[in-house]
Amino acid sequence: MKRTYEVMYILDQNTPNVEELRKKLEDILLVDGGKIVESEDWGIKKFAYLINKKDAGRYVVLITKTSSENILEFQRIAGIDRNVIRTMVINTESEQNYIQTTKLSKTDVAKMMDDMKKAYDAKKVERFNRFNATNADGTPNPSYDPNKKPWTKPDYNKSGTNKDGKPYTPRTATVNTKPTEAKPAAPKPAPKK
Repeated sequence: MKRTYEVMYILDQNTPNVEELRKKLEDILLVDGGKIVESEDWGIKKFAYLINKKDAGRYVVLITKTSSENILEFQRIAGIDRNVIRTMVINTESEQNYIQTTKLSKTDVAKMMDDMKKAYDAKKVERFNRFNATNADGTPNPSYDPNKKPWTKPDYNKSGTNKDGKPYTPRTATVNTKPTEAKPAAPKPAPKK
C-alpha cells in the first residue's frame, strides 16, 4: 500500500558526486511504482552542533508516495552510506494538521516569531496590569496607568528630570565611613623549656 511520506536527508558537504548519490537514494523510493511528488535541495546549512564531527551539510527534502518497504530500504541504505549524515521520515497521513511542503519559507518563520513576540508582550502587560491594579489591601491603586508598559524605564537626562519633566533624585550607595578598629593580636605562647 502506497502512503505519502516526507523524507529529509542530510548529505556530507564534501560529497564528490551529490547528484549521483541523490539519484541512488531516490531510485530506492521509486521501486514498485513509487513516485516523487516534490523535491527540493535546500543547499548547505550549518548545524547547531557537531554531527559525526561535521559542522555543515547539504539538506534535501522530498515528498514521495511509496510503500513502507521502500522507506525501510531507503533508511537501511542511507544508514550504510557514510556520505549520508542523517535521515528523517514522516508519514504525513498519520500526522494530524500536518502542512506538507518542501519549500523553506522564511516569511512564515518571521511571521511566527513576530506573533510569538506579540503574544509574549501582551502576556507581560496583562501580568503587570493584574499586579498593579490594586494595592496590597485590595483597594484600587490611584497611580495605576493601564497604558504604561511595564518594561520601560524612565529616561533620565543630564538636567535632573525624567522625560515627563519631573525632578528626580538619583540613588547613591551608602558607604560605611566609620573606621574599623584593629583587633588585638593573639598572645604569644610561652616558650617551652
